[in-house]
Amino acid sequence: VFEAYQGDAADGKSVGKVLFDLEAREAGYQSQFSIQFNWATRWLADDRQWISQGALTDEGLVPIRITEQRGKRPAKLIELDRAKNTGRTGEQSFEIKAGLQDRTSMIWQMGLLAQAESERFIQGVDLDVPMLVSSKMVISKWRTKIETVVIGERSFSALHFIRLDQRDDDLRFEFWLLPEQEMAPIKLTISDGKGRRFDVVRVATQ
Repeated sequence: VFEAYQGDAADGKSVGKVLFDLEAREAGYQSQFSIQFNWATRWLADDRQWISQGALTDEGLVPIRITEQRGKRPAKLIELDRAKNTGRTGEQSFEIKAGLQDRTSMIWQMGLLAQAESERFIQGVDLDVPMLVSSKMVISKWRTKIETVVIGERSFSALHFIRLDQRDDDLRFEFWLLPEQEMAPIKLTISDGKGRRFDVVRVATQ
């Protein structure tokens, strides 16, 4: 469970709760990212939910079905055909590449890779990752940074993933992973084209 803050989490303006989990299933995995704003904040932004479902392979997470929900609008379903290297949402289809991640699976996948290849994920490394953005695939560019994250009275050394290219995405995010807890996410920052920013910080860090 995470706490969502409007703007910088250090300002202490909590606006809602976030559930972000990864569940292994017999047929693969499911990850859910759900933001539920408190009643006073719903005028500012709609509740949002992303569900990523797919296969678990030697290469990590392979998304196949992604569901996006915003407020009370109808859910949007995106299906990926890995055999044909195509994606589809409604009547729209698009090409995809091996290694494609969605916004939800991307965070867990980077954590899995950082555990398996710790010597690769160090300060100042640039990465190109195929990512699903607004019903299309883009090659997203990221940079890693070792950074201290302060939560309450505790400080943590975290691996920060910063997205360098944002022009193709209406929803922007970056995230921090915690090496001492198997690269689990500890913090995320989400912003949009209207200048709204939310810090999402894990409540329990043990």
